[in-house]
Amino acid sequence: MLRAVLNGDLPQPQAADRTKVGLLGHSRAGGSSILTASEKPEQIAALAVWNGGPPPSRHLPAGETVSLLDLTVQEDWQRNEARFNIREAFTGLQLPALIVQGDLDREPLLEQLRYFQEEAPHQQYVLVQGADHTFNTVHPYGGANAQLQTALQATINFFAEKLL
Repeated sequence: MLRAVLNGDLPQPQAADRTKVGLLGHSRAGGSSILTASEKPEQIAALAVWNGGPPPSRHLPAGETVSLLDLTVQEDWQRNEARFNIREAFTGLQLPALIVQGDLDREPLLEQLRYFQEEAPHQQYVLVQGADHTFNTVHPYGGANAQLQTALQATINFFAEKLL
């Protein structure tokens, strides 16, 4: 997607300022977004991550039934573990970043948030009270709630400040 934006391959390319690209990722895509921003800082102007930043895979317990996709991602992660060091990638970022985290999310993500706040205090953080991993939304999507609105408004404000 980043390549398509930068190459002007999306509809109405004249409407996009390719010097002000903001990246937003949720959950695993948040981790991927952190890695992309750290590897391509000249292409990304600002980064927002929602409840994310875990490695691209998790350690799979022995005997657990997993998909071929999970196994493939796990194998790639093991072969490239140094490249997928989310904590190092995030704390080394020079571009502005925002982490939006639900306070009721899984403990490993909350612990990672605390690490980021300690090691990268120059970045911005929003803790959404009463929010789980999906900001309390469900499938099928039935509309926004207060927690999702808080995450969305914080992100809009951040990108408006950093990209305009």
